Amino acid sequence: MAQRIITVGAVLLQCKNLLKRDVRTQWKMEATRIMTVLEANHASLNATVDGSMAALEAGRCMPAATKTHLRALVTKVLSAGQDMSRHSAEPREPVLRLLLTRLRGNILARLASGSASEKVKAANTAGSKLASLGLSEFVEKVRHMSDLLDKVGAVDRAAHSPWWDAVATKVQQEELEPPAQQS
Repeated sequence: MAQRIITVGAVLLQCKNLLKRDVRTQWKMEATRIMTVLEANHASLNATVDGSMAALEAGRCMPAATKTHLRALVTKVLSAGQDMSRHSAEPREPVLRLLLTRLRGNILARLASGSASEKVKAANTAGSKLASLGLSEFVEKVRHMSDLLDKVGAVDRAAHSPWWDAVATKVQQEELEPPAQQS
């Protein structure tokens, strides 16, 4: 999911920049359409690029030169996104790398909040932070991912806390005991 979010986010960010639009504005319709194209998992990159371009061109008149430039940007981003997905590797495209780093930071900030008030504050500011990062279309998806990771973490802590408590006790005992004397 995160790979698709940053891939669609990178495509939209490149398009908004090329068309001189504010990156904080939401292009939910375009994001939904491009996400649908990516989820269809087309065999060829050209089919994915064509579907993404159709989503971006819908309702927008663009000169031929702009369309050509945008198609090249979309092809580059989608190709890098497919490589990242296929090889389970970090993205090689700078925009994808930047968005992935920002997305990870946003999710980690939400997960790191300890108290209930910190969680509420993190959740309330997450939307505006994502918008400023160029991912305003994905506030709900990122919230859902964060909530799911939080629940998985709670289950993991509940399931493994006896084991971790035993490890912590053993480490504390070893720290208190004097080191064995060698003869």
